[in-house]
Amino acid sequence: MNNDFTCPICDWPETSYQYHFKDAAILRCNGCGLSSRQPQVLSTSEATTTEAPRLQKARVLEAALCGDILKKAAVKSGVLIISNQNEPQLIKEFASLNIEFTQQNETEFTAGSDDSIVECVILCSIVDTTTSPNIVMERISTILKPGAPLLIVGTRFQRHLPQTGLTNNRNWQAELNFAFSRPTLQLLLEKHGFGEIALTSDGTTSQFRPVIQAKAMGRKANERRLSVIMPVYNEKETFSKVLSLVKKKQVEGITDIEIIIVESNSTDGSREAVREEVAQQPNIKAIFEDRPRGKGHAVREGFKYATGEIILIQDADLEYDIDDYDALVQPLLSYRQCFVLGTRHSGDWKIRKFAGQEALAAVLNVGHIFFRMLINLLYAQSLSDPFTMFKVLRRECLYNLYFECNRFDFDHELLIKLIKKGYKPIEIPINYNSRSFAEGKKVTFWKDPLTWLVADFKYLHANPFNTTSSSIASVTEPE
Repeated sequence: MNNDFTCPICDWPETSYQYHFKDAAILRCNGCGLSSRQPQVLSTSEATTTEAPRLQKARVLEAALCGDILKKAAVKSGVLIISNQNEPQLIKEFASLNIEFTQQNETEFTAGSDDSIVECVILCSIVDTTTSPNIVMERISTILKPGAPLLIVGTRFQRHLPQTGLTNNRNWQAELNFAFSRPTLQLLLEKHGFGEIALTSDGTTSQFRPVIQAKAMGRKANERRLSVIMPVYNEKETFSKVLSLVKKKQVEGITDIEIIIVESNSTDGSREAVREEVAQQPNIKAIFEDRPRGKGHAVREGFKYATGEIILIQDADLEYDIDDYDALVQPLLSYRQCFVLGTRHSGDWKIRKFAGQEALAAVLNVGHIFFRMLINLLYAQSLSDPFTMFKVLRRECLYNLYFECNRFDFDHELLIKLIKKGYKPIEIPINYNSRSFAEGKKVTFWKDPLTWLVADFKYLHANPFNTTSSSIASVTEPE
């Protein structure tokens, strides 16, 4: 469906009709999936009589959460509240904490010319009711101190934001112009230089409406870095070739490719080869592990050092085509997706073809199908290649997630926890040239499938979040 509406997140001009709500059509962006109302309305932000008791309970909880967050951030003044209605609960909470604040409505804020720097901005029922999310967020990014918190309260998200928008007219509310999911909200915030995005409901019991926390990161809009994480263990025959291809690679829209090599104390001379490359190219980051702990551990170490907006995992063999980078990163650069998988399936289920080992290849292909079906069944997905090495994601997706797998089961853990955080990956076809065990494949035939099975069931109900993080605030929900 074509219309005059342009998505405020990804600038995609095409939408799909979802359903009708009173005199408006609810549309879904064909790019990023943001749900929006057309025509849009000016919000009154007035609660109806039937909603008032429930809304009052939410306001008490939101105010307590905001107060707790500001206490942890040691913010005592310079707080700006943007709201189209009075906020008695916030005012009461901040008065009890001796926090100095000012309040403006949306019109005053967006039309204002005062660019005085503030210590914190709190958006109250604005982000989903405004007609101009970009104008609001751009203005906030101008006046908010780098490193300072942005809090978003009063949004109508479903629990943990796992969906792509409110999906039926019983959930849509009259004053809404947009229904954000976790991915679309993240994309909007990242577009305007915010990061470290977390929900107060992450890793805790269900709350009526979570408070969304973000931090002004001070990023420059024209700096687009891709971090390539390359685990290396006994890859002397192919490592230098792969590294050479990555160093030469240029991707449209990417200003800098950051290479992070994690070498796991190889015994075939790979470690020495990595040292030689680093000596010649000091801008390459190299992590030298004291012993091999598995590919998963190496990737997790690489995550710690990645500074790029986008992260891509690259093996040090020649199974995957570096020229596929372009197609894989474009949906992330254009703010259409948070998480992309490069699928090795192009109509043929036999993705592994080992010369002289056809029976072994067939067993691995059947095993792949089994685990693919299991993942899709357990986690309500329809993926063709969940375990591809080419996992490309916005670095922000990893924030506040907890990882523990060290071997190839990390492929499962990473995928599962990103899905549970609310991301639905898209798949893009890639080129793939499988290598056999004789050529260096390191999967242990009798050990690794068991760890995959354990991971698939273990993380089904496990909490994926790092609940020890001080960025997550939690208070008791009032009765």
